[in-house]
Amino acid sequence: MDYVSHIYGDNGNFTVTLTVEDDDGGIIQVTTEVIVLNVAPTVNIEAYMYANISLRVAGEKWHSVGIHLYEDGSEISSGIVTRYPGNPDEQTGTLACVMIDITKSYTALVDYLPNDPRVNGNVWGANPVWIIMSFEDGSTERLHHTFNVRKSYWNSDHWNHIDPWEVDITPYLGLHNITFEAQATDPGSDDLTFFWDFGDSTFSGPNTYMNNGLSPDPYPSPEINPMTATDSTTHRYTTSGTYTIILTVTDDDGESTTISITLDIVVD
Repeated sequence: MDYVSHIYGDNGNFTVTLTVEDDDGGIIQVTTEVIVLNVAPTVNIEAYMYANISLRVAGEKWHSVGIHLYEDGSEISSGIVTRYPGNPDEQTGTLACVMIDITKSYTALVDYLPNDPRVNGNVWGANPVWIIMSFEDGSTERLHHTFNVRKSYWNSDHWNHIDPWEVDITPYLGLHNITFEAQATDPGSDDLTFFWDFGDSTFSGPNTYMNNGLSPDPYPSPEINPMTATDSTTHRYTTSGTYTIILTVTDDDGESTTISITLDIVVD
């Protein structure tokens, strides 16, 4: 009994021939047809943007503010800024290059820490603060709040309670470029074509990636070379709404996979 294995680089109908020869020179050949079916690509999508999220504080010196950034309720980054003498723009703290998954929600919480005044500082006073979001497309969003601290009228040893400033920043993301990125994998030696439908009557593609990097493959492909390709595009929505983004990836033998995600875009 003899066994042998073989991997085909592409789908198609193939004739397999077995030749058996004995030690006296006798030869017999047997043929059979092998049908290899095409396999559709597998696809996944991400939708994201990058932003620098900065905290700026002015007003009473030596007071501190802290920022906490939450993604779907879980803290992902934080920082603290102290108000020193001088230009507040030079004392801004930044959470740099935050990757924002547009399918999730984001909240910023700013807490106020005025309890340890240094020389020339007072526990009481006002501190305006800004959350400044800077996006890759060069645009910015600025959110403002002022913390006020004062002595208790009835007891000079007590100070009014200052609640944290909590703000949902998700509505301020909708007007900025969103990067849509997809990776597709095909077990065959196929070229792959990506076509995007953004759900607002705009499209991107078709974008084709050659298996050999140069030109369309012949059929069937002559080599065993499973294919992985990544396609990336940007899109900006102009109105609030629920949008279904549909991506279709097609291999060069006509098999396709369609995948979709739904985004709730809020334009403040």
